[in-house]
Amino acid sequence: MFNTVFFDLDGTLVRLDLEFFFRRYVQALTPRFAGLMAPDLFARELIRWSNAMVENREPHRTNLEVLWGGFPAGVGVDRETLEPIFDRFYLEDFPRLRPDNARNPAAARLIGALVAKGYTPVIATNPLFPKVAILERLGWAGCRNFPYAYITCGEEMHFCKPNPEFFTEILARIGRTPEECLMVGNDMEEDMIAQRLGFKTALVTEVLIDRGRSGLSPEWRGPLAELAEIFLTDRETAVFT
Repeated sequence: MFNTVFFDLDGTLVRLDLEFFFRRYVQALTPRFAGLMAPDLFARELIRWSNAMVENREPHRTNLEVLWGGFPAGVGVDRETLEPIFDRFYLEDFPRLRPDNARNPAAARLIGALVAKGYTPVIATNPLFPKVAILERLGWAGCRNFPYAYITCGEEMHFCKPNPEFFTEILARIGRTPEECLMVGNDMEEDMIAQRLGFKTALVTEVLIDRGRSGLSPEWRGPLAELAEIFLTDRETAVFT
């Protein structure tokens, strides 16, 4: 039986469509760089190097090192100029991107139940953002202050979902095996891929992403509130055996 629960963030703990959110993020960020480059150049290169982070297979470079390894040359501005602008954006503008209905009350109820029962929670969101932005989104979910064993972030992680090495890197950091873990997420391809490593899996369906090509069948699927009730009523062993 598992003792550790990995959680995706966007679309799982927080009510947020990541594709729509990323468009809003780029639109909000672009004006910060208006005096340095054309808006279409900034947006194009940011998307290009965000995709490069997802595709990275180099274990010696963190995801943000991949971004900084190519983005400055792509826009023709050095990192020393660009990075403080990004930092100010995350502190001043990023919090205003919170959707009105971001908080799902079931998220804190579920993680609180897990912690009370001795399970170890892990935030396993795709690490395309720095930690400050991930902590902000955890706050949107009402889940920032739990004792997580690890929170993935761009400045520390070297891989992204659906690369299985994303999961093996976290396992190495926290000293767990796949058989000790449950992965909870809303993306059939990016989150449920953990099943191939030996994780138990739970598919959250409120903001479901299913491209129809994963070939996977999670042990459980349903709304987050229902998953919370499973743990609150001590039914997890029966559900996930």
